[in-house]
Amino acid sequence: MFDPRLTWVSGPMMCFRHKTVTCEAYDSMQHQSVRLDPVSNTSTSGGSPASDDRRAFLQKSLVATGIAWTAPVVMSLRDPIAAATGSGGCPYTFCFDDGTTEGWTIDNTAGDGNGLWNVDNGRSTSPTFALHYGTGVGGDYDTGGTNSGTVTSPAFVVPAAGGDLDFNLYRDIEDFATGTWDEFSVSVLPGGTVLYAVSADGGTNGLFEPISLSLAAFAGTAIQIVFSFATGDANFNNFEGIWVDDVTIPCDAPPAGGGGTARLQGGGYFPERPEPNRRAQRERARATR
Repeated sequence: MFDPRLTWVSGPMMCFRHKTVTCEAYDSMQHQSVRLDPVSNTSTSGGSPASDDRRAFLQKSLVATGIAWTAPVVMSLRDPIAAATGSGGCPYTFCFDDGTTEGWTIDNTAGDGNGLWNVDNGRSTSPTFALHYGTGVGGDYDTGGTNSGTVTSPAFVVPAAGGDLDFNLYRDIEDFATGTWDEFSVSVLPGGTVLYAVSADGGTNGLFEPISLSLAAFAGTAIQIVFSFATGDANFNNFEGIWVDDVTIPCDAPPAGGGGTARLQGGGYFPERPEPNRRAQRERARATR
């Protein structure tokens, strides 16, 4: 039985892949919040040690909510709560929190090239880094010319039952009425199937937007995910750009190795853009004067 005195305190989203467990509960008898260390079974927030088996308490709590329990090797307490599986299992989440691409491969020569993909700590949904196309908070992606680039995931096998690709997306781009300018897209290798594409709409209004894309069509096959961004021209590139964080993939085993530098032809990276008609070209030419 759980200790009836203790109530879990919810908090902001954390990256659930890392070997970190934070337990903050409210002790209704002592009228205080306590941080619980499941390894030593003691309170880490002062006062006398917690009397119950806190490790078993956390384990039962995770199992009750359908989360597989793996005893952590390294414990790092953070506020206010993040209960992790601790092993980097599946589904697997890339959080980019160590400031690296975590096996994803940046190719800033893809398409028109001169791309600006990088890992930046300006914005994120789990502390403190995310993939970014641009030059940071308050910066832009104006290189003086047309630019584009891609980020390719490590290969992984989609489970036979399928699953979804989930990630958080922040976009600050132009909102020109016609054309597919400043296009962000998500493609699948091999084959180049485009799962998602959005452009020239102004972005996500200063917020991260959760995106969920079905991978059911690729069940049982090994694939890679490609994030791409392409300006389409050299105009109106004075916006902050793209941020992508907490990318979760379905899998039967965690991916290993880097994404490699794929060179898919035929628009797999960048969805086919219809050529703007003459009226649209004239309107854009007038707008850039």
